[in-house]
Amino acid sequence: MNILLVSREFPPSRRTAGIGSYTKDLAIGLGKRGHKVVVLAAMDNVFASTVEQHEHFILHRISGGDFFIGRNIVAKAINHLRFQLLHDVFRFKVSYKIKEIIDAYKIDIVEIPEYGNEGKLWLMQKTIPTVLRFHGPSSLDRFIGTLNPISKKQFEEIASFDLADAHSFVSQALRDVIYSSPYYEKHYEKLSIIIHNGVNNSANIDVDTIVENKPFRIVGAGSIGAIKGWDRLILACELLNRHEKKVTLHLYGRMADLEKFIQDIKNKNYSVQKWLYIYGQIERDELMTQYASADICCFPSWFEPCSLTVLEAMSQGALVLASNLGGSPEFINEGLNGFLIDPVADIKTLANKIEHLLALNYSEKLKIRQNAYYSTQANLSFSTFLDKTLELYESVLEETQGLR
Repeated sequence: MNILLVSREFPPSRRTAGIGSYTKDLAIGLGKRGHKVVVLAAMDNVFASTVEQHEHFILHRISGGDFFIGRNIVAKAINHLRFQLLHDVFRFKVSYKIKEIIDAYKIDIVEIPEYGNEGKLWLMQKTIPTVLRFHGPSSLDRFIGTLNPISKKQFEEIASFDLADAHSFVSQALRDVIYSSPYYEKHYEKLSIIIHNGVNNSANIDVDTIVENKPFRIVGAGSIGAIKGWDRLILACELLNRHEKKVTLHLYGRMADLEKFIQDIKNKNYSVQKWLYIYGQIERDELMTQYASADICCFPSWFEPCSLTVLEAMSQGALVLASNLGGSPEFINEGLNGFLIDPVADIKTLANKIEHLLALNYSEKLKIRQNAYYSTQANLSFSTFLDKTLELYESVLEETQGLR
C-alpha cells in the first residue's frame, strides 16, 4: 500500500507536539511492514522546503506555514499575523502538494489530522480516499470536554469533518464528544473506528523491582501549561512539602502559559527552588528512563483525548496518576494498573491522593506497576495499533473503489 500521512508538525521541530510524534511513529511502523510511506509537514523555516529520504519513509517539508516560531513579543505578533493572512493560502499549498505527491508516488490513501483543518481544501476536492484522524479539534474546550467553536476557522474545521471518507478516533471519549456535539450531525454516514494510540514496551525494563527515591520523585511530561494541570500539581507538591511529605517534582516539556505562574511561585516561596525542576523537551529514550525511575508519574490534565505520555509511562512500568476526564479511564483501572483523579478536585484532594499512592507498601506498588506494564503490552501495543490502522485503510479502500 502507498500511504501519505499529513502532519501538523514533524520532529525534529520547535513546533513538535503529540501529532508530530504520532505521525513519526506511524510512518516508521508502516514502513517497517513494507508499505511505501510519504509524510507531508510544514517546515519550521517558513521560507524553505526540503525532501528527505529516511530509512522507512520519505519526508516532504514545505514552506509557507501560517505560523512563525518564537517566544518574544515580536515573534508572537508575526505568528498571529501570518495565521490570519496565510491560513487559507497555506491550506491551498497543502492541497496542491498532496496532489503532486499522489501523482509522484502513486498514493492509495491519505491520513490527515482534524486539528487545524489543514486538509480543508484537499477534502473539498480529494481524488483518493482520505481518513481523518481525530486527536482533539481546535474547538475542543478541554476544561469541560465539549466542542465550543468561537471563530469562523473553528466552524470551518467542524464542517470539514463530513468531507472525509472515514473517521479514526484516539478514544471513545473523544468520539462521544464529537458525535454528541450539536455542531456536527452527519456522523452516521461515516466509517468510524476507535484506535487508541499504541506504545512499545521497553524490553530491558525490570518490572520485578522498584527503586524508591528519597525524597520521593514525581515526574510529569507535556507542554508546561494550565490545560495539563501542572499549576495544580505544583501547588499540591508545595502543600506536601509544607507538611513534611518530602517530594521533588520534575516536569519535562516546552513552556506554554505557566512561565509567569512558576516564576511567581518561586518568588513567593524560596523553598520551591529546592524541589521544583522544569526541563525543556528531551529525547524520548531519556524520558522513558525518567518515567521508569519515578515514584509516581502524574498527569492531572483536563480533558485529554488519549494521552501518549500516560501510555508511555505505563509502558515503562510506572505508577501512574492521571485525569479521569477524557480517554485515560479507557485503559486505566483504578487501583489495578494505575490511578485516576478528577481534574476539578481541589489542591488538598490532589495532594492527599499523591500521599496515599506514596504510602502504598512495596508489594502493592510493585503489583500495580507490573499490571501497568503488562496491560499496555497486551492491549495497547504498537503492533496492535498498526494492525487496526491498516484494517481501517483496507476497509476505506474497499468502500471507495470508484473514487479514484
